[in-house]
Amino acid sequence: MRHTRGSILIADSSTSRRVSMVEMITSLSSDISVFEAGTTSSFGAIMTSREIEMILIDEHFMDIGGLALLEQVSHFGTVPITVLMAETFDEELIAKAVKHGVYDCVRLPVAQSEIERLLKRLEALHKQLSVLIVDQKPPARKIIYKLLQESSFKMNISEAESGTLAISLCRSIPYQILFVDPDTEGWQGADTVRKIIHRQPWCRIILMSPNSKSDLLPSYDKSGLSGFLKKPFYPRDLDHLMHGLLEIPRQNLNNRHALIDKVEADPVQTCDRPSGEIVWL
Repeated sequence: MRHTRGSILIADSSTSRRVSMVEMITSLSSDISVFEAGTTSSFGAIMTSREIEMILIDEHFMDIGGLALLEQVSHFGTVPITVLMAETFDEELIAKAVKHGVYDCVRLPVAQSEIERLLKRLEALHKQLSVLIVDQKPPARKIIYKLLQESSFKMNISEAESGTLAISLCRSIPYQILFVDPDTEGWQGADTVRKIIHRQPWCRIILMSPNSKSDLLPSYDKSGLSGFLKKPFYPRDLDHLMHGLLEIPRQNLNNRHALIDKVEADPVQTCDRPSGEIVWL
């Protein structure tokens, strides 16, 4: 795995598990600072003295419990990416984890594949993405801008009120992602996509529209379009999209089979699943 930057706090009462996770992390990336907390006091001391970007915490951490302790994390400043660890999960625990806003859940003992996946998410935290919103409606641009700005991914966001302006901006600014309403004036469908991709082959173009994908996507066939978001979309839809664009494996919370051995025939939808329609091309 490519070296990355970052800081991780492992909060687990088990010394052997902490040592095992530290060894896995440091073997995968030599450029990550790893801190260990075996007590609530050491947890607080580290959080107040260090800038922690990811917390892996045991559900049964000390007497207070992992989720209860995570409620206090916001008092330390910027809320890091939080991961709840437990030997077993059920629907109730998953629901509580989602309610507490955890990024993901992993089973103990933590497998190396899980550490690799989490390090990819941490690495993405340090990527500054250049993003362009293309929409002729100011209220729509304002809403989308707010969604992107509040995302856990770092973005430099520009806006274009027309397809003509979008093409002009792409001549001078290397955008990684474009969010485009295809009804924007001056946006000439697949031709505009091809022009931008020709100039910026790395750019990922996402259509966003209240219309059905079946009405839009056929005309973009083989244009280089990367995906489709149905308006309105929400933070969790955007998060799911960004994981795909950045090739970060999806969370276990979107794949409960990774957490629960036996899933009921008609389970309650408690996980943080995408709520809108997302299509990958």
